[in-house]
Amino acid sequence: MFRSAISLVSNRFFGLLFKHQVRGAHRIWSRFGAGRRIRIRTQHGIMLQLCPVEYIDSIVIKTGYYEIEVLDSLLQILKDGDVFWDIGANLGLHGLTVAHQLASVSVSCFEPNPEMCELLNRSVSDNGLKVNVLKVAISDANHECDIFIHRGNLGMSGLHNWNHQEGLEKTRVFARTAESLIADGAAAPNVVKIDVEGHELQVLAGFESLMSSIPLRAIVFEDGKELNSQIKQFLVRHGFEIRALNRVSSLTSHNLENYVATRVIP
Repeated sequence: MFRSAISLVSNRFFGLLFKHQVRGAHRIWSRFGAGRRIRIRTQHGIMLQLCPVEYIDSIVIKTGYYEIEVLDSLLQILKDGDVFWDIGANLGLHGLTVAHQLASVSVSCFEPNPEMCELLNRSVSDNGLKVNVLKVAISDANHECDIFIHRGNLGMSGLHNWNHQEGLEKTRVFARTAESLIADGAAAPNVVKIDVEGHELQVLAGFESLMSSIPLRAIVFEDGKELNSQIKQFLVRHGFEIRALNRVSSLTSHNLENYVATRVIP
């Protein structure tokens, strides 16, 4: 009981410290909080275990969410009874929130990083949600491969090593194609979110025949700002039209943008 009370006070203290960006917060954290996570409830009521010195976590602590425009788009697209795949789930912020907001939607979160997958499973349990968590990467082939871990911004971790950065921690993981997972019994998705740090085209290639399947009607994805990128060309060839999602918070701005591709039905 006493230990639980101390933990609650500690959560509130560090939560307020980083939410309001109190001067010296990082120094205090390194002295008293390093190596642990704090429990924070998002603006949509999801309880998460967050590390205040991680990039995405810090924005969730400060604002209550990260890239709210992605969630808004998903909530507008998803319908009762849909299957939603969150590919590159990281904390599971979008997948868990969709499961919380839309109980009739079947949610699967794909996260190959063992550390984040364990954390994601804990969050599913903490929130009493029915979410299928798979410790696997989605790619264009079934194979073993390395995931590159970015400490300080675990959301950048992925199969693609941005800028060929040296000295990154690596972990061996399994990759599967979407088509092979569905052949093994996974429910085919109606809506997909893909945020896999430069590996998006390989994820889409692994859908193969599903790309022409009418039930797959929308894909929310991250890409560069160029209008004629390989990903956008691939989606247009497969019958999708694309629009950019306007960022709600300047805190999340960087050199990539979020888009939604919706199937054009003749």
